[in-house]
Amino acid sequence: MKAIECVADMEPKDPLKKRVELGKYIVADPKIAFGKPTFKGTRKTPDGVLACLQEGHTLDEAAQLWGVSQEAVIEALDLARTAVLEYYRVPAAEIDVSRFDEELQKAKVNKSKRVP
Repeated sequence: MKAIECVADMEPKDPLKKRVELGKYIVADPKIAFGKPTFKGTRKTPDGVLACLQEGHTLDEAAQLWGVSQEAVIEALDLARTAVLEYYRVPAAEIDVSRFDEELQKAKVNKSKRVP
């Protein structure tokens, strides 16, 4: 019985009590999706977009499928990258992210060539 009382009295180490802006497009709000990161103004989670990319979709396709901007997808990738680096304590300078910048530039060029 004592163990149950102790566990019941414990509070989470760092409970999410207020909205946290994780970037320009991603937020963690305890009132939305139980505090999981979501794209602002939606209940769509960045991990869903990352799964879409993992399945082989391009950045542009993932953005269209999830109804977010390409910049928001790039931010989700950057947030995931940061989380991995923090978890494994790898210096950011050792990771080459230039290919994401190149893909974003290509997508912007292709978007500007489209006829409305």
